Amino acid sequence: MVHPCLPPATRDVVLCNHVFSYKVSIAAILNPDGFMGYCADDEDSFKKGAGFPCKNDSCSLMSFFNNRRNTTSCRKYYLITGPHGDFARWRYNATVQTQGNAVTLGSIQVTLYNSSNVSHEHTIYT
Repeated sequence: MVHPCLPPATRDVVLCNHVFSYKVSIAAILNPDGFMGYCADDEDSFKKGAGFPCKNDSCSLMSFFNNRRNTTSCRKYYLITGPHGDFARWRYNATVQTQGNAVTLGSIQVTLYNSSNVSHEHTIYT
């Protein structure tokens, strides 16, 4: 039993992974689509993009709402979570096509905005 007067940071250290599990569960109920499990043979394949985008219901919601998808062929799912309370994550596929044959030095960035107009810039080529 952890004393209720302990500060939240201390409680998190004492309870360790148990705190993480209930925080992720709450986040998954609030943002069920932010906990998509992607089918891949192994972690390296997943990191290289296997299972994304989802095809023919190949993905599964990894949350309280996991019965919304009918997936029977895959036995391994991989999930991305964020740190410290902002656990939900979404994956996007951005494609940039260039034309011409001139060599140009530089980089290409993509900026994504969420519903609150908060932007995040991602370098996709340097």
